[in-house]
Amino acid sequence: MFFARVRPVWLFFLMFLPLIASIIFGQLAEQNEVKHIRYLVLSINLSTFFAMIFVCWMATLVYVLAPSFRGKFLLLFGLAISVLFRLWQDNFTLDVVNITGQIPQLAFISLDSPIFVMHVLVSVFIISLLVLLGNWLVRKEKELGLAPESKGKTIIWFILFPIGMWFIQPRMRKIMAMLDAE
Repeated sequence: MFFARVRPVWLFFLMFLPLIASIIFGQLAEQNEVKHIRYLVLSINLSTFFAMIFVCWMATLVYVLAPSFRGKFLLLFGLAISVLFRLWQDNFTLDVVNITGQIPQLAFISLDSPIFVMHVLVSVFIISLLVLLGNWLVRKEKELGLAPESKGKTIIWFILFPIGMWFIQPRMRKIMAMLDAE
């Protein structure tokens, strides 16, 4: 429940400091031929850390907001598969970096390959989950007697991540405070 209770500024730092460091190490890899592979590996690993924090945040929201046990289970199972795919993809990328010294280009992946198809399925799942979370957030606020924003606006805040996180997280903190008081 940590991710539903943390202040938006700390959640932002928790997510985006590794992402910014990943970008910096990626740029350092281009500038330094001696430590090129080391910087690329650090960049990939920090990017993975960002993705894991993001998924943990989403999993917490699913746990708090999903209306049924079956829905929670299925969505958390889908998130677990998404995480496993991301870890496999990053492991593959690390192997290619260690072999070739560069990150594989997406242009070389065929549109009918299992990797591309799985990536599309995971992306559609995550976007669908963001829409569901927007609906459930408004529903939970109504159940608890809080004044919710419109469903459309809430869904847009979820889709406009990370900007929307600044508007979603305070609402989640209110919900958690109400649930703790019960």
